[in-house]
Amino acid sequence: MRKNLFLIFLLILILTGLESCKQEKTQIHLQDRHGLSYKYIKNYAAKNGAVTLFLLDYHHDILPEVQTLTSVNWVGKLIEEDIVKEVFWLSGKKLLLPNRNSRMAWLERSLKNAYPATADKIRDAVTLVDWYDLQKIKSK
Repeated sequence: MRKNLFLIFLLILILTGLESCKQEKTQIHLQDRHGLSYKYIKNYAAKNGAVTLFLLDYHHDILPEVQTLTSVNWVGKLIEEDIVKEVFWLSGKKLLLPNRNSRMAWLERSLKNAYPATADKIRDAVTLVDWYDLQKIKSK
């Protein structure tokens, strides 16, 4: 539990550091409910425009073009509906090439039966990162 709290605190520090140059205050919403986060993000984006999602999870939660919202497709649905324009998928602390390549191959397998336009939209939105990459991100 202490490790998780430390990681969340570290993420908040990184994100506020990334946004410190902007004049507007950055809002950070932390959710741990996977698919249940969908409605919170959608409601926030309806008032504030498309958002950037930092997904801290081993799983990518992207199964495109599925009608019923579940914990395995909620991120894909947010991208498809233009609620989220950018996803930084933090899938591990240190992603060396074998792990990085296998995670991206897994995402590609999830996209293989999607319409080409949907698959391209998701590919363009998702960036796989580890903790070291996260420190260097310049988010839109």
